[in-house]
Amino acid sequence: MFPPTLYGTLLFFYANHWHGADFASKASKRLQESLSKTLVLFYPLAGRLKGPAFVECNDEGAHFLEARVNCQLADFLQQPEPKLLNHLIPETDSETAQVALGSVILLVQINFFNCGGIAIAVSPSHKIADVTSLYTFARTWAAINRDEDQYDDGVGGQLALPEFNGGNLLPSRDLPAIPKTLETPSENLTTRRFVFDVSKMARLKAKIEGVVQNFIPTNVQLVLAIILKCAIAASHNSKPGTPIRPTVLFQMVNLRRRMLPELTQNAMGNWFWPLPVLFNEDETQLHELVSTMRKGLTDFVMRRQTDLKV
Repeated sequence: MFPPTLYGTLLFFYANHWHGADFASKASKRLQESLSKTLVLFYPLAGRLKGPAFVECNDEGAHFLEARVNCQLADFLQQPEPKLLNHLIPETDSETAQVALGSVILLVQINFFNCGGIAIAVSPSHKIADVTSLYTFARTWAAINRDEDQYDDGVGGQLALPEFNGGNLLPSRDLPAIPKTLETPSENLTTRRFVFDVSKMARLKAKIEGVVQNFIPTNVQLVLAIILKCAIAASHNSKPGTPIRPTVLFQMVNLRRRMLPELTQNAMGNWFWPLPVLFNEDETQLHELVSTMRKGLTDFVMRRQTDLKV
């Protein structure tokens, strides 16, 4: 069970080179109107949390913020700093923390840059929405904002309506509540941004395919393996002379396509599971790491498919 103050965020950047003096006000009005229409379909997101496991669908709406960013969007994206990105998302706003965090389901912040560029932050409570649910909401809002009656998904298909059927598939149980806030010591934490070159990723995939027959890792698997390989090396180098120890990696698995029968990607809720994967001390090469990830996922699906029947 998630604490009420845990929100997931997607941040979208849009360039705009043609704007008038009233562009921001018109854009804000249009976004608010389309958001209201979207919340009719995603009605729990317009409700309020009432207790640790109950959402009151009272149509009170989202918490909507506007902000002005005193720089050009292109300059900001040239070398984005993680600390600066925090100013573009609503849950870091002090007033929002006082009046909205822990009760409002959906937080939205629209950021206008001097050039007319826009950054839109969408932050639903993790209590009722995982990242797939968030993508479903964002795609639908974008389609409605484009005034598309059929909710075109932008790539030639049509968006399906959200499905709120979790209560029927997985009946509620009495579970222990967790604290309203999770205390995380920040003095020993840091944030870094890594950019992976597409061509180099493709070469690494081809190299792995040459070692592990009939297997091309996904981008996520490859990036995780690269980071894990570096983390193992850093841990070993921090204590010279000590042997490399086994490592555990937790992967988040989307359960929708692994249920029996499968759920659609528009099924709203937290349909994911943290999958622990154990790596032995001698597994330090990229092809070994991605192979173990694949085996861990395959074994998980085979073990759990009986449990995941609905």
